[in-house]
Amino acid sequence: MHDRMEEVDFVVRGLDDDGQPSRAFLQVSEVSLIDENGQELGRFRDAGALGRFLFKVRGKVKLIAADTRGLPRLDLVGKYCCYEQSSLQSAPETRHG
Repeated sequence: MHDRMEEVDFVVRGLDDDGQPSRAFLQVSEVSLIDENGQELGRFRDAGALGRFLFKVRGKVKLIAADTRGLPRLDLVGKYCCYEQSSLQSAPETRHG
């Protein structure tokens, strides 16, 4: 019997004991959208809100996990996968969703 995958809005790949990407993913509760100049365009808690915002964005962007929850899991699949986890947890002025 196969385990059932849980779909969530956002995930980020976990790291193994050597700091390398693992097969497990962490659930992300808030993401930060960063443009090619390193400027934060906004933070999102909802995949729908992010999708609507991305439709208007020009140029390259990077999705960063601003806040994760729980432990890495093998049974998570995300609508969006973050590039990396943020080292900053500060509260921005712009939040969407």
